[in-house]
Amino acid sequence: MNKKKAFISERHPLPPMSMGYWLPDAPLLKWHDDQGRLCYRYYKAEKELLIEYNNFAKPIFTLAEQTLVHVSLYPWWTPSNELARDAASIVERRCYLYIAEWYV
Repeated sequence: MNKKKAFISERHPLPPMSMGYWLPDAPLLKWHDDQGRLCYRYYKAEKELLIEYNNFAKPIFTLAEQTLVHVSLYPWWTPSNELARDAASIVERRCYLYIAEWYV
């Protein structure tokens, strides 16, 4: 699994809602993940995230830090565990984070 994608799972406390707003403390750069999906890259020395962009508006190359960003969670997704060797290698259900819009 891509460790750079932000998600929640049932083993962590669930947030009270599935959408919110974020003021990133670093610029977000237009990027593509390993599968070629359009993302924005959040990067700081201690953390890197790739957050998918899911909207009809044309993406812009850079979202400056402190830009108001509307984020949301995809519906629950369960990965195929057919290749799991044992119970410890089973991957739990997840909701991945995506960027829905921004306000500049």
